[in-house]
Amino acid sequence: MKPARPIANFFRGLDNILHKVLSNLPTEEGLTRKHVIWAYRLFLDREPESEDAILGKLGVWVTTEELRADFISSPEFQSKNPGFRMTDSHGLPVPPSNLIALVAGTSSSVSWFLKGGHLAAQSMVGILERNEVAIDCFDAILDFGCGCGRVIRHLMFAKRAKLYGTDCNPELIDWCKQNLDFAQFAVNDISPPLSYDDSTFDFVYALSVFTHLPEALQFSWMSEMARVLRPGGFLIMTTHGESYLDRLAPEQQEQFQRGQLVVVCEELAGTNACSAFHPERYVHDKLASNFGFSVIDFIPRGAGGNPHQDLFLLIKGRHESQS
Repeated sequence: MKPARPIANFFRGLDNILHKVLSNLPTEEGLTRKHVIWAYRLFLDREPESEDAILGKLGVWVTTEELRADFISSPEFQSKNPGFRMTDSHGLPVPPSNLIALVAGTSSSVSWFLKGGHLAAQSMVGILERNEVAIDCFDAILDFGCGCGRVIRHLMFAKRAKLYGTDCNPELIDWCKQNLDFAQFAVNDISPPLSYDDSTFDFVYALSVFTHLPEALQFSWMSEMARVLRPGGFLIMTTHGESYLDRLAPEQQEQFQRGQLVVVCEELAGTNACSAFHPERYVHDKLASNFGFSVIDFIPRGAGGNPHQDLFLLIKGRHESQS
């Protein structure tokens, strides 16, 4: 008699089968009722409770990966399968909901964690490509403020780059070290320096990081970004721009319109409670040129995965268009 497989292997095999079934359903027109009905049967072992439930799934999710994540992260599935360890479509472990909430601030949705990270990676690749820069040309990439690997997990396809992540939350970094072995991770303080040598990286990205820092810390970190980037290296950053004006008081809106930075709850720097709002020209004049950078592209509300945030692409040094 063959020995019983460990329960973890059983659930891993089951998940692979379920994922393949969903993936093999036709997707030419996106998700269909058939996808959702099969997901209910495969993951929850029952029929959908109503037509509205089916339409609700179709109204939120676009891919089978998102639908799968939604079902296997649901309380109903988790209660029926307590030994199940969730992975993404690449086989990478997914963080527990409490760590996802630390990163997202308000949501612990596994589906949005995976979708948002994918969209963020896509938006970065997109702004690089429209400036004729291929991510595969980089030797070393740093995710500054990596959290629990929301974005870096989607950069595994980078052919030659060594991947690094750093964050000020030790709990998040511990999880990354234990579960994402394709990259190297380190803890940083709320203020510089980082643990890396000068000119280590070709590309650094800071998604929704400068959005939570007061001005003095932003200046310190821009200086540090300049230190760890090689000459001609690229920095991508996201900011709260004009699309966030309705969140500000009238006097703060006036300050923003004058091209000044607005920061709320400075005493909570580095947390989601601290919010910074950047006019476009402030990034050019204060964060870029003052620290040896040039802004080479700007997409209002272009930060996929960080809804409504603006997307900036900077280069270390003087851009040829400014010569």
